Amino acid sequence: VDQIDPKLHAPYIVQTAVSVDRQLGHSANFAVSYLNSRGFDQLLSRNINAPLDFPANPTRPFGDVGNIYQYTSEGIVRQNQLFVNVNVRAASRVSLFGYYVLNYANSDTAGASSFPSNQYNIQADYGRTSFGVRNRVFVGGTVALPYAFRLSSFMFARSGTPYNITAPEA
Repeated sequence: VDQIDPKLHAPYIVQTAVSVDRQLGHSANFAVSYLNSRGFDQLLSRNINAPLDFPANPTRPFGDVGNIYQYTSEGIVRQNQLFVNVNVRAASRVSLFGYYVLNYANSDTAGASSFPSNQYNIQADYGRTSFGVRNRVFVGGTVALPYAFRLSSFMFARSGTPYNITAPEA
């Protein structure tokens, strides 16, 4: 059985940000930004008729009617990001640019179709999110060539996507 929690709320995120932008000489710009995000009423699914303490107590709250899957909005997400941007026009024909992002993102849900490992304690799953890639860097450049051609190159790198290894209890 699938149902919607009668207390379901629309998820929302509150963000605050601060940024400092500085011109360095005539040819370079440097910016640092900090972004703080807090998400409330994030969506997830729960089995509200899961056994209370399996295997010690296999009793189900709504009796032996099977699983009752409920879409609910009880999740949270917290994210902090630091952005560093640099732009340099080294000469009239050469420009360099790049950015770096440091990201910390934690949540207790992975979306409306995700289920917690403990149906009665959603906070037990609080940890790094799948979109919480810690480091990202992008560097590029452009060189003007004769006959209105441009040569551009870039490099993008990032740390790995967070993952979680789970093992059944003994």
